[in-house]
Amino acid sequence: MRAAGPGRRGFTLVEVVVVLTIMAIVLMIAMPQYRLIVEHERLRDAAQTAQSDLMFARAEAIRRNSDVYAVFRTNGDRDWCYGLSQLSSCDCRITDVANASACALANPDGTRALKVVASQDYRDIRLTAAAFGGSLGYIGFSPYRGTTTQGAGTPVSGSVEFQSPDNTAVRVLVNLVGRASPCSNQLSSYRPCP
Repeated sequence: MRAAGPGRRGFTLVEVVVVLTIMAIVLMIAMPQYRLIVEHERLRDAAQTAQSDLMFARAEAIRRNSDVYAVFRTNGDRDWCYGLSQLSSCDCRITDVANASACALANPDGTRALKVVASQDYRDIRLTAAAFGGSLGYIGFSPYRGTTTQGAGTPVSGSVEFQSPDNTAVRVLVNLVGRASPCSNQLSSYRPCP
């Protein structure tokens, strides 16, 4: 900075341009990494929500003494939803709780509570697979210790897989006794998937 006259302080135009150029370069380098961090957080959040909802369905089956199902639907991997219901045929796309096909749980007072999660809640996160007991897109939890079922009484296992735009995947595995646990072969914060 060149010496200014008495009472004059400041930066030259060249100094301001150099600082702004350096800041622009740093931002261009940092932004893609920041975007990736945000996408991976959304992915973790979607998987964690699915895990929590599956565990909630298991607990509700025991509490209600009746089967509770988690039903997954996709219309392409970017448009997806899932819901909890006492019906394995509920439709998570229906948001009117009065509709008998909506994914809702009955309350003791006779009202129904909608329990649905949709892709709009997790921008750019894809539901790439939901397979239980083969290829079925739902899993039920029996009131008998919360074991898994698909209505026939035979326990089943399976998983739900979510992916971020960079194809990083997190799966939520459900074992025969109804325990849901996440895994990933790409994110070190999870145990590796089998």
